[in-house]
Amino acid sequence: MKINKKAIYTITTLRSSLYAPCRCVGFFHEKKHAIESVKNNDGDIYEEGFYPYVVIEKSLPGIYHFESDDVWFRWNRKLKCYKKCEKPDMYKRVVCFGIG
Repeated sequence: MKINKKAIYTITTLRSSLYAPCRCVGFFHEKKHAIESVKNNDGDIYEEGFYPYVVIEKSLPGIYHFESDDVWFRWNRKLKCYKKCEKPDMYKRVVCFGIG
């Protein structure tokens, strides 16, 4: 069987607690489009403060694919937009938010 190895970049919104629900709100085939969508807060993914964090993860077809090509964002209240940030400590040992 030949499998298309084209990647998708999932966009997942997260709360400020490890135990709060997260939600994959979409995906793109190009990483730059996913980043642009987050920076523009497309579809109001911030949801008026409900989701202060966003992670974009690269996923390929298959089982248990762990790619460490993630990009993290945190809502900036002053600028009213998402800005890139380091992966929060509470999520350091967690992977596969979008397809998990």
